[in-house]
Amino acid sequence: MSLSKSLPLLALLLASPPARATDPVTSGLEYLRAGHYALAMRHFEIAERQAPSPQERAKAAGYLGMIHFQLRHDKLAGTFLERAIKLTTDGGRELARWKSTLAHLLAAQGESERARALQGQALSLAGDERLLRAGIELGGIDLLPRVQRQAALQALDERLRTAPIGPERSAYLVNLAAQAAKLGNQGRILAHRALNAARDGAGMHTRLQAEVLGELAQLYEEAGQTEDALQLNHQALAAAPDEFHDLLLDLDWRQGRLLRSLARRDEARDYYRRAVEHVEAVRADMPLTYRDGRSSFRDTLEPLYLQYADLLLNQAGSEPHGPAQDTLRLARQVVELIKQSEFEDFLGGRCAVQPVSATVVDAVEPQTAVLYPIILPDRLELLVSIGGNLKQFGRPVAGEVLRNAVRRFAGSLRSASDDVLDLARVLHGWLIEPVEPWLREKQVQTLVVVPDGVMRLIPLAALYDGQRFLAERYAVSISPGLSLIAPAHLEMRRSEALLAGLDEPGDVIDQLPGTFLDGIDIEGTRGLHARRRALSTTGNRPRGSLSPDPGARSSIREALRLPGVAQELNNLSAVMPSTVLLGKDFTAARFKQELMGKPYAIVHIASHGIMGPTAETSFILAYDQVMNWDQLRLLLRSDKFARQPVELLSLSACQTAEGDDRAPLGFSGIALKTGVRSTLGTLWPVNDQAASAFMTAFYHQLREPGVSRAKALQEAQRHLLSDKALRHPYFWAPFSLVGDWL
Repeated sequence: MSLSKSLPLLALLLASPPARATDPVTSGLEYLRAGHYALAMRHFEIAERQAPSPQERAKAAGYLGMIHFQLRHDKLAGTFLERAIKLTTDGGRELARWKSTLAHLLAAQGESERARALQGQALSLAGDERLLRAGIELGGIDLLPRVQRQAALQALDERLRTAPIGPERSAYLVNLAAQAAKLGNQGRILAHRALNAARDGAGMHTRLQAEVLGELAQLYEEAGQTEDALQLNHQALAAAPDEFHDLLLDLDWRQGRLLRSLARRDEARDYYRRAVEHVEAVRADMPLTYRDGRSSFRDTLEPLYLQYADLLLNQAGSEPHGPAQDTLRLARQVVELIKQSEFEDFLGGRCAVQPVSATVVDAVEPQTAVLYPIILPDRLELLVSIGGNLKQFGRPVAGEVLRNAVRRFAGSLRSASDDVLDLARVLHGWLIEPVEPWLREKQVQTLVVVPDGVMRLIPLAALYDGQRFLAERYAVSISPGLSLIAPAHLEMRRSEALLAGLDEPGDVIDQLPGTFLDGIDIEGTRGLHARRRALSTTGNRPRGSLSPDPGARSSIREALRLPGVAQELNNLSAVMPSTVLLGKDFTAARFKQELMGKPYAIVHIASHGIMGPTAETSFILAYDQVMNWDQLRLLLRSDKFARQPVELLSLSACQTAEGDDRAPLGFSGIALKTGVRSTLGTLWPVNDQAASAFMTAFYHQLREPGVSRAKALQEAQRHLLSDKALRHPYFWAPFSLVGDWL
């Protein structure tokens, strides 16, 4: 987050004293100093449009390039930096700055030769200006092999020590220390020396003082010298100006961590609360990934929120009922922030998710329980909400032990293994057994689960108490977060459906991604040799590399046949008013035409597909083309659906990528990104016969008055359970309802 740590030449901004905002460039610089990138960007965009000369336009474009570089908008960063370089005609510091930043960008993209050339040009422009040359060289450290970086930083440290003492020198030393600290013990020794030298030049520059002290505190924290770290970080907090939320986020979080490690939990909670408030202040300015490739969600937001939730849950456990309710609501709010941040990360943009009113979270009907399994390093916490009341239930199972058990269970379900009931019973004991007495007391019928991480890989409906599966006792639904989707009843009487299915593929086989062509498996498990609605996810062939051999093409076409789809769509068309696109009629163009032509409340697609961790690895097959999820998203986000969104999107043959706990987010992501209220998909390749029977039963139930989506799912699961040949959860448990359960 720190300006000095991320891009060395931004230290030039820190070296300049604040100025009165009299024009867009000056205002932009002030926002940039404070880490408010979005506001700074807005002012520099105005400055570029209104620039009275090419030189002024170049300055605005250069700063825009730097901001986009910070936010990992690499294409835009390159465009603006190249524009600034082209427009700057008088050479000097600014041209050196733009060229050095573009070199930094190209190095990050692997274009080392161009980066080195630009780096050399920037150094030539810098001439004898020692500090400017040091900043440029600091930006080029990544161009060196790792084994050479320590020596290069050592040499730069020695040169900076002979430079005039002042804020610019100190800012460069902070950057040097941040880079050196990543290089092991010798690097940390160098970082200490650089930071101690930086203190001399920080002077009255309060932000720079705070950065130096904060970096020193981090080194002491990493060395286990907690008291020293606490003292330094306290000094940093005292020096940091109130408006620098990006810096205060780091400092308040560190103070909370240090106090927590000393068991001073009451004090720690206050600092965690402040850190979360700072996140909310700069959320739009946080890149999804930092320049070094780390995820801002994985490295900053999730750990911060989870540690804060841990403290709150500990506090609630020792409080009387009234205060405990308030504390648990705050803990739930923090967990919801985790979900919101994770989906922003998954969907590829800050503010990609718009939370609903907090009152919606407490407005769930009385016979519905909401379960948050919160996986902490030392234990599992179950936060349960029923009718506005909250309770917490703890289990002393280490987080890694639980994750491993969940992964084994997921593997057993996918392979229809015989040990699935044993694993299901163990997980039931951890996840359901503690809360079930309260569920029975409150006569709960629907269980809405907000899963955490690896928990998304398994259907909780398949948990087993030794006699019955959870699906036999409760209607189980998945929510990405109650603050993200407001539930509303589906009115089936007005619902018309678009039913699309691929019983036999056409020209689409020429477009199949190569990674899905190798080893396509049509065999079911448990000796049934039943056709599965599945695509393999192995192999390396590129798109379009299908063998021209007619025999190979025929085999692929045969492997991808889904004979149960025709009967499935025929059954569904008898249940509800619908338009059917089957086989050759299910082309990409016809699907788009039909979807845009009528106000369909239900869209049901029975075709091969994969929900991967990104849009590039997520697709569905039409007869003639591969349709990726971005295409589907654009259709469902069109103006046509703004006032009347699709209520239910069913994907009866679309599976999640195996083993990736982010892949199931795709089903939730569809709902959040497109406005679809709920999605019905499958966690693993489904048996063709089972899928057809399940979907028919599901829609029959959904047509019954007063039956919710979650209840229809439960009844369809029970229907398959009643068939001895389909009782194994491999057949009925992969179907997962995500989003609105009503």
